[in-house]
Amino acid sequence: MLRKFAITLIIVAGLLIFLVAAKVYVVRKKGGGTLYWKSDEALLFIEVSSFGARMSYLQYALEPLLVSMGHVRPPDDAVCSDSLVIRITDKDRQRYTTNGYCFGHYVLFEGNIYTGQPAQRKLWKWTGIGFEPGTDKELRGFDPMKAASYGFQFDDVDGWSMRDYALGHVTYPLTLGGRSRRIWSLDERPHRVTKAEYERLFTSSDRERTGLDHPPSSDCKTPENKPCAKAENPYRAN
Repeated sequence: MLRKFAITLIIVAGLLIFLVAAKVYVVRKKGGGTLYWKSDEALLFIEVSSFGARMSYLQYALEPLLVSMGHVRPPDDAVCSDSLVIRITDKDRQRYTTNGYCFGHYVLFEGNIYTGQPAQRKLWKWTGIGFEPGTDKELRGFDPMKAASYGFQFDDVDGWSMRDYALGHVTYPLTLGGRSRRIWSLDERPHRVTKAEYERLFTSSDRERTGLDHPPSSDCKTPENKPCAKAENPYRAN
Protein backbone atom coordinates (compact mmCIF):
# COMPACT_ATOMS: atom_id res chain seq x y z
CA MET A 1 0.00 0.00 0.00
CA LEU A 2 2.77 2.42 0.92
CA ARG A 3 4.59 1.57 -2.30
CA LYS A 4 1.50 2.34 -4.40
CA PHE A 5 0.97 5.61 -2.54
CA ALA A 6 4.59 6.61 -3.15
CA ILE A 7 4.30 5.81 -6.87
CA THR A 8 1.05 7.77 -7.12
CA LEU A 9 2.63 10.72 -5.30
CA ILE A 10 5.63 10.68 -7.66
CA ILE A 11 3.34 10.59 -10.71
CA VAL A 12 1.21 13.47 -9.39
CA ALA A 13 4.30 15.49 -8.50
CA GLY A 14 5.79 14.88 -11.93
CA LEU A 15 2.54 15.92 -13.59
CA LEU A 16 2.39 19.14 -11.53
CA ILE A 17 6.00 19.94 -12.38
CA PHE A 18 5.23 19.40 -16.07
CA LEU A 19 2.11 21.61 -15.93
CA VAL A 20 4.06 24.40 -14.25
CA ALA A 21 7.41 24.12 -16.03
CA ALA A 22 6.46 23.19 -19.61
CA LYS A 23 5.59 26.17 -21.81
CA VAL A 24 2.74 26.82 -24.22
CA TYR A 25 3.26 29.43 -26.95
CA VAL A 26 0.22 31.31 -28.20
CA VAL A 27 0.04 33.94 -30.96
CA ARG A 28 -2.78 36.27 -31.89
CA LYS A 29 -2.79 38.63 -34.87
CA LYS A 30 -4.59 41.94 -35.27
CA GLY A 31 -4.88 44.08 -38.37
CA GLY A 32 -5.19 47.79 -38.91
CA GLY A 33 -5.19 49.87 -42.02
CA THR A 34 -5.68 53.09 -43.90
CA LEU A 35 -7.94 53.39 -46.93
CA TYR A 36 -7.33 56.00 -49.66
CA TRP A 37 -9.55 56.32 -52.71
CA LYS A 38 -10.23 58.59 -55.66
CA SER A 39 -12.34 58.40 -58.81
CA ASP A 40 -10.50 55.53 -60.53
CA GLU A 41 -8.78 53.53 -57.78
CA ALA A 42 -8.62 52.67 -54.09
CA LEU A 43 -5.54 51.82 -52.02
CA LEU A 44 -5.73 49.86 -48.79
CA PHE A 45 -2.56 50.02 -46.67
CA ILE A 46 -2.61 47.21 -44.11
CA GLU A 47 -0.40 46.47 -41.10
CA VAL A 48 -0.64 43.18 -39.19
CA SER A 49 0.62 43.05 -35.60
CA SER A 50 1.37 39.77 -33.82
CA PHE A 51 0.97 39.42 -30.04
CA GLY A 52 2.53 36.49 -28.22
CA ALA A 53 2.08 34.86 -24.82
CA ARG A 54 4.39 32.36 -23.12
CA MET A 55 2.68 30.47 -20.31
CA SER A 56 2.67 27.18 -18.50
CA TYR A 57 0.17 24.45 -19.34
CA LEU A 58 -1.53 25.18 -16.04
CA GLN A 59 -1.93 28.86 -16.92
CA TYR A 60 -3.13 27.90 -20.38
CA ALA A 61 -5.79 25.60 -18.91
CA LEU A 62 -6.98 28.30 -16.51
CA GLU A 63 -6.94 31.13 -19.07
CA PRO A 64 -10.60 30.78 -20.20
CA LEU A 65 -11.75 30.94 -16.59
CA LEU A 66 -9.61 33.99 -15.87
CA VAL A 67 -10.87 35.75 -19.00
CA SER A 68 -14.49 35.07 -17.99
CA MET A 69 -13.70 36.74 -14.65
CA GLY A 70 -12.46 39.88 -16.42
CA HIS A 71 -8.73 39.26 -16.24
CA VAL A 72 -6.97 40.39 -19.42
CA ARG A 73 -3.46 39.05 -19.80
CA PRO A 74 -1.03 41.51 -21.41
CA PRO A 75 1.09 40.06 -24.22
CA ASP A 76 4.65 38.97 -23.47
CA ASP A 77 5.80 39.96 -26.95
CA ALA A 78 4.46 42.16 -29.72
CA VAL A 79 5.73 42.95 -33.20
CA CYS A 80 4.47 44.36 -36.46
CA SER A 81 4.82 41.21 -38.53
CA ASP A 82 3.42 42.13 -41.92
CA SER A 83 2.46 44.99 -44.16
CA LEU A 84 0.84 45.01 -47.55
CA VAL A 85 -0.93 47.27 -50.01
CA ILE A 86 -4.03 46.31 -51.98
CA ARG A 87 -4.85 48.34 -55.08
CA ILE A 88 -8.41 48.14 -56.40
CA THR A 89 -9.87 49.41 -59.67
CA ASP A 90 -13.17 48.72 -61.39
CA LYS A 91 -11.46 45.93 -63.38
CA ASP A 92 -9.15 44.08 -61.02
CA ARG A 93 -7.03 44.23 -57.87
CA GLN A 94 -3.39 43.61 -56.96
CA ARG A 95 -1.67 42.94 -53.67
CA TYR A 96 1.81 44.21 -52.88
CA THR A 97 3.59 42.64 -49.91
CA THR A 98 6.34 44.78 -48.38
CA ASN A 99 8.14 41.86 -46.72
CA GLY A 100 7.52 42.64 -43.06
CA TYR A 101 8.32 46.35 -43.21
CA CYS A 102 5.77 48.30 -41.19
CA PHE A 103 5.10 52.01 -41.38
CA GLY A 104 1.89 52.97 -39.60
CA HIS A 105 1.67 56.63 -40.67
CA TYR A 106 0.43 57.78 -44.07
CA VAL A 107 0.16 61.35 -45.27
CA LEU A 108 -0.98 63.02 -48.46
CA PHE A 109 1.17 65.70 -50.07
CA GLU A 110 0.66 67.20 -53.52
CA GLY A 111 -1.41 64.24 -54.69
CA ASN A 112 1.07 61.59 -53.55
CA ILE A 113 0.82 59.23 -50.56
CA TYR A 114 3.80 59.02 -48.23
CA THR A 115 4.68 56.96 -45.19
CA GLY A 116 7.39 57.18 -42.54
CA GLN A 117 8.07 59.87 -39.98
CA PRO A 118 6.31 63.08 -41.08
CA ALA A 119 7.57 65.16 -38.13
CA GLN A 120 11.18 64.44 -39.14
CA ARG A 121 10.36 64.74 -42.86
CA LYS A 122 11.72 61.21 -43.39
CA LEU A 123 9.19 59.94 -45.88
CA TRP A 124 8.79 57.24 -48.51
CA LYS A 125 6.49 57.74 -51.50
CA TRP A 126 4.08 55.14 -52.78
CA THR A 127 5.01 54.71 -56.47
CA GLY A 128 2.24 52.37 -57.52
CA ILE A 129 4.26 49.19 -56.99
CA GLY A 130 6.24 49.96 -53.82
CA PHE A 131 7.77 52.65 -51.63
CA GLU A 132 10.75 54.80 -52.57
CA PRO A 133 12.51 57.55 -50.58
CA GLY A 134 10.98 60.94 -51.16
CA THR A 135 13.48 63.31 -52.75
CA ASP A 136 14.28 66.78 -51.45
CA LYS A 137 12.61 68.21 -54.55
CA GLU A 138 9.42 66.20 -54.00
CA LEU A 139 9.24 67.09 -50.31
CA ARG A 140 10.03 70.77 -50.70
CA GLY A 141 7.25 72.69 -48.97
CA PHE A 142 6.00 69.67 -46.97
CA ASP A 143 4.35 70.86 -43.75
CA PRO A 144 4.00 68.15 -41.02
CA MET A 145 1.45 70.23 -39.12
CA LYS A 146 -0.77 70.62 -42.19
CA ALA A 147 -0.51 66.91 -42.92
CA ALA A 148 -1.51 66.09 -39.33
CA SER A 149 -4.44 68.53 -39.46
CA TYR A 150 -6.33 66.22 -41.82
CA GLY A 151 -6.77 63.78 -38.92
CA PHE A 152 -8.05 60.23 -39.40
CA GLN A 153 -10.36 61.03 -42.29
CA PHE A 154 -10.86 63.58 -45.03
CA ASP A 155 -12.69 63.95 -48.32
CA ASP A 156 -11.54 65.23 -51.72
CA VAL A 157 -8.07 66.57 -50.91
CA ASP A 158 -6.08 66.68 -54.16
CA GLY A 159 -8.70 64.26 -55.46
CA TRP A 160 -8.16 61.75 -52.64
CA SER A 161 -10.36 60.75 -49.69
CA MET A 162 -9.12 58.80 -46.65
CA ARG A 163 -10.34 56.74 -43.69
CA ASP A 164 -8.14 55.25 -40.97
CA TYR A 165 -9.60 51.98 -39.71
CA ALA A 166 -9.09 49.06 -37.37
CA LEU A 167 -9.73 46.22 -39.79
CA GLY A 168 -11.16 43.91 -37.16
CA HIS A 169 -14.26 46.11 -37.00
CA VAL A 170 -14.66 47.14 -40.62
CA THR A 171 -15.97 45.32 -43.69
CA TYR A 172 -14.80 46.34 -47.14
CA PRO A 173 -17.38 45.41 -49.82
CA LEU A 174 -15.97 45.06 -53.32
CA THR A 175 -17.79 44.40 -56.59
CA LEU A 176 -15.76 43.51 -59.69
CA GLY A 177 -17.37 42.30 -62.88
CA GLY A 178 -20.78 42.24 -61.22
CA ARG A 179 -19.61 39.89 -58.45
CA SER A 180 -18.98 40.73 -54.81
CA ARG A 181 -15.59 39.56 -53.57
CA ARG A 182 -13.74 39.53 -50.30
CA ILE A 183 -10.70 41.78 -50.59
CA TRP A 184 -8.73 40.49 -47.63
CA SER A 185 -9.32 38.76 -44.32
CA LEU A 186 -7.38 37.97 -41.18
CA ASP A 187 -7.99 35.26 -38.60
CA GLU A 188 -7.61 37.12 -35.29
CA ARG A 189 -8.29 34.09 -33.10
CA PRO A 190 -5.41 33.05 -30.80
CA HIS A 191 -3.63 29.85 -31.85
CA ARG A 192 -0.81 27.72 -30.50
CA VAL A 193 2.55 27.56 -32.22
CA THR A 194 5.78 25.71 -31.58
CA LYS A 195 8.63 27.29 -29.65
CA ALA A 196 10.67 27.52 -32.86
CA GLU A 197 7.82 29.29 -34.70
CA TYR A 198 7.34 31.68 -31.79
CA GLU A 199 11.03 32.60 -31.60
CA ARG A 200 11.23 33.00 -35.36
CA LEU A 201 8.34 35.47 -35.29
CA PHE A 202 9.47 37.59 -32.35
CA THR A 203 13.27 37.47 -32.55
CA SER A 204 13.92 37.65 -36.29
CA SER A 205 16.20 40.56 -37.16
CA ASP A 206 13.83 41.39 -40.03
CA ARG A 207 11.14 42.30 -37.49
CA GLU A 208 13.42 44.91 -35.91
CA ARG A 209 13.89 46.82 -39.13
CA THR A 210 12.01 49.90 -40.15
CA GLY A 211 11.21 51.01 -43.64
CA LEU A 212 13.36 54.09 -43.13
CA ASP A 213 16.51 52.10 -42.34
CA HIS A 214 16.10 49.44 -45.00
CA PRO A 215 14.47 50.17 -48.38
CA PRO A 216 11.31 48.04 -48.54
CA SER A 217 10.82 45.83 -51.56
CA SER A 218 7.33 45.01 -52.82
CA ASP A 219 6.18 41.74 -54.34
CA CYS A 220 3.02 42.13 -56.39
CA LYS A 221 0.48 39.28 -56.47
CA THR A 222 -2.81 38.91 -58.30
CA PRO A 223 -5.90 37.48 -56.53
CA GLU A 224 -4.83 34.07 -57.90
CA ASN A 225 -1.48 34.52 -56.08
CA LYS A 226 0.42 34.89 -59.35
CA PRO A 227 3.14 37.53 -59.92
CA CYS A 228 1.94 40.67 -61.65
CA ALA A 229 3.01 41.02 -65.23
CA LYS A 230 6.15 43.11 -65.76
CA ALA A 231 4.76 45.29 -68.50
CA GLU A 232 4.38 49.00 -69.14
CA ASN A 233 1.33 48.92 -66.92
CA PRO A 234 2.61 47.48 -63.60
CA TYR A 235 -0.91 46.93 -62.32
CA ARG A 236 -2.11 44.56 -65.03
CA ALA A 237 -2.17 40.93 -63.94
CA ASN A 238 -1.09 37.91 -65.97
